[in-house]
Amino acid sequence: MTQTLPLRFKIASEPGEFEQIRRLNYRTFVEEIPQHSPNHERALVDRFEASTVYAVCLRGALVVGMISVCAERPFSLDSKLPDLDSYLPAGRSLCEIRLLAVEREHRAGVVFRGLVMCLAKYCLRAGYDLALISGTDRQISLYHHLGFVPFAHPVGSPDARFQPMYLTLETFRETGRAFVQRAADSESVSYLPGPVDMSPEVRTAMRTPPVSHRGAPFLEELGQVRRALCDLTGARRVQLLLGSGTLGNDAVGGQLSMLREPGLVLSNGEFGERLVNHASRWALDFNVLTEEWGRPFNRDAVESALAENPDIKWIWAVHCETSTGI
Repeated sequence: MTQTLPLRFKIASEPGEFEQIRRLNYRTFVEEIPQHSPNHERALVDRFEASTVYAVCLRGALVVGMISVCAERPFSLDSKLPDLDSYLPAGRSLCEIRLLAVEREHRAGVVFRGLVMCLAKYCLRAGYDLALISGTDRQISLYHHLGFVPFAHPVGSPDARFQPMYLTLETFRETGRAFVQRAADSESVSYLPGPVDMSPEVRTAMRTPPVSHRGAPFLEELGQVRRALCDLTGARRVQLLLGSGTLGNDAVGGQLSMLREPGLVLSNGEFGERLVNHASRWALDFNVLTEEWGRPFNRDAVESALAENPDIKWIWAVHCETSTGI
């Protein structure tokens, strides 16, 4: 059940969140990366915890990822590089980012991106313009990708080597923008009826200067669209309406009212019910064949309804009932 809950990103504030942070800290930096010694409690309290802010990813109440930032000196890097400031640009507001940890089953990228952006928002509000990290040698390419620059020599033990690196605010404004865009392009998936994703060609067209609807180029293109629609439908005339599907349904209802013949409306979902509403408001002469929401229509039932009412001359139905996926 936990896996079905949505992910949430926030700054840790609850006692239970900090207890889970210590246990995730232990699993990552004792059991996975042998940076600290084991203990019976299987919890690792960071020595900078009191001055540290944690961004966490929650699934329900469960912490599945974390990353921390500290702006108070001495930093963790101060103990590893006594002359730390000599490596850094002068006149900066410093912070140190540490303890990136994500549960193994959540390492597909979504949690990492969310943690980075959550912490970035906090750091920007706090006014930090230079971030330091001790990047594990297992993920150096990832840190380069985010814009971090290595400095000084690697630190740590042979089993847990770390490269001191820093990221300026100016660099993050460029890499962060690309990072967010890649996340939106690769991770954002909508299972709703709309809005739909736009192709690169459509996005490019929307960025081009608009054409006057009174100008000759627009009128020529409008004529081409009308001719193409007539060819596709076999209609003699075509009009384009600027509006939603509701406006389209009203146009259909208006056309059906001109037939002055009885008809049949099919309804097996929200949008089928809307067709019944449109038909009623246009005072059409019609019968309704309903089916339970989410169930397809039975062809025999439709043919039976037509046989029982031989005067029916038209059928109005939803092609794709997006309220249920039928």
